[in-house]
Amino acid sequence: MAQHLTNTLYGESWKLDGAYLTRDFTSYTARPFALRMNRNEIVPGQSGKIAVVVDKSAFETEGGQLADLALQIFRGDGLLQVAVAMDHTLIRQ
Repeated sequence: MAQHLTNTLYGESWKLDGAYLTRDFTSYTARPFALRMNRNEIVPGQSGKIAVVVDKSAFETEGGQLADLALQIFRGDGLLQVAVAMDHTLIRQ
């Protein structure tokens, strides 16, 4: 999944603080994933891209069932910038 991000904040650069992939927004259900940005910082008015790759196994519970996930991306000041629901039907067979 790739996401296009535009910095609309006046006077402040956008920086990534952290990203988390979970089933229920808690650290207890955190799942592994890979994240890549095409720039470290996005100055006001400019755009950047964030790409996220999630393995099929991240959607699997301990019992082998498939579960939906939530991706949360936080900006440099700690505020939640993006929340994306990732339905388990996104998995390619």
